[in-house]
Amino acid sequence: MNILFTRFPLESIPNGGAERQVMGLAEGLAACGHAVSFAGSCDALRPAFRNAKLPVVDLDVGPPPVSKLTIARFFMKKKHMERELETMLAGFKKLDVIVMLSLTEKLLLTHVAAKKGIRVIWIEHDPVGRWLTKNPWLKLLKKQSMFATTVTVSDLSRVQYVEMDWDPTKTVAIPNGIDDAWFTEKPNDRKAGDTLHLGYVGRLAAEKGVDLLLRAVANVDRATIDVVGDGSEEVDLKRRAERLGLGHRARFHGRRTDIADFYRQIDALVLPSRTIDPFGMVVAEAMAMGVPCLVTDACGIASCLQAARDVVVVERDNIRALTKGIQELQDAEKLALLRTNGAQAARQQFAVSTMVDRYETLFTGKPTR
Repeated sequence: MNILFTRFPLESIPNGGAERQVMGLAEGLAACGHAVSFAGSCDALRPAFRNAKLPVVDLDVGPPPVSKLTIARFFMKKKHMERELETMLAGFKKLDVIVMLSLTEKLLLTHVAAKKGIRVIWIEHDPVGRWLTKNPWLKLLKKQSMFATTVTVSDLSRVQYVEMDWDPTKTVAIPNGIDDAWFTEKPNDRKAGDTLHLGYVGRLAAEKGVDLLLRAVANVDRATIDVVGDGSEEVDLKRRAERLGLGHRARFHGRRTDIADFYRQIDALVLPSRTIDPFGMVVAEAMAMGVPCLVTDACGIASCLQAARDVVVVERDNIRALTKGIQELQDAEKLALLRTNGAQAARQQFAVSTMVDRYETLFTGKPTR
């Protein structure tokens, strides 16, 4: 098959969760013998595709309409953007599948591609928010969705789209896949001690619930938290940790590149999201290394796993539930069970080869292996 990925982002994060998923899929499809290419202006994906020696077409039609400024700009430049996108598409002699990652081409190119007999796939990585539910282009997007198959990264996200009147027969959930290297890393084999060492990896933003995590740790004797990441809430979170009297029990490390090494230094990973977090790549990666994990029911990855067996799942935005979940992790037998079952579930559900198989089946309409 000839497969084209497209993305015209407002912002992009090198090595972010969405970017890692896309590259794992693209490289996996290429390894299966498919012709894979990229077109767009994404500053994270363009160099990544080039580094993978996959063809890239540079095209900047402007950012997608997801803010007041870009919505107005989109309205004024819509016709020009359509022409540029159609010209780009005409430059490909044969395409079987086009995988659209941003709102711009979903709105303007879906119908054109479908009319040419190209299978259109939309991948939805981002949380549903006002940028979508209050977007004046939502009505057109829903209409265009009838010419595409929408792929969400979890059942939790799929429900959101179906509730917005997406056709349930054209909306599917395929969990993200993680690089096989995570399964060959030296595993976390820490022995339970008197103190429970917790870790968090991600953006420091209100929706991630790190403030709740700090409060919960303060409620639990013999527990510490190491926070990896940065973001708009960093200063406030450090002040909160001081007010809670956490002292050396809460440590902030900023961004780290040696995340695998960090996973080996903690007893469990916590993802305390208070609003819907479509997947949660860090949880899949940590589980693959045998790290026990605790997530809230706002994390999409929870819908792919068996609660209490593979992972501890607690109610979102609930300090009592989060505190109780952390206390559960102080049980050495519970930690050992989560370590074993979590690693097994990660291998079964989140291997990149499994993700590629699922997408190939979707593209062709029939199992590929």
